[in-house]
Amino acid sequence: MEEYQKTAIDMNLQPYDDDEINEAIRLKEQLKCGETHYHWARKYTEFSMLEKLREHVGLGKWSHNYKLASRNINADYSEMLSLFAMSEAKQDMLLVGSSNSGMVEPLT
Repeated sequence: MEEYQKTAIDMNLQPYDDDEINEAIRLKEQLKCGETHYHWARKYTEFSMLEKLREHVGLGKWSHNYKLASRNINADYSEMLSLFAMSEAKQDMLLVGSSNSGMVEPLT
């Protein structure tokens, strides 16, 4: 809700009113009991992993699309030189498409 609220007006969407936001925050804090990770959900659902929680609430069918959409956006940071395709590059560049670089290197 907090993220939605940040852009609702710019996206021509109806923002939540203060009472709705305050109630959601109150409920969230009540459920979490101060915990900052997903383990708080275990006492209600027997699950703490995000994937299992999605299935539990009936949103598991969206997992594949969510992962595809998030894969490169939320990827871990990688040094440019650690990428196989950069092994032959003379300068930093953005990689697009497949590469044959590193195909003969042993797996580690």
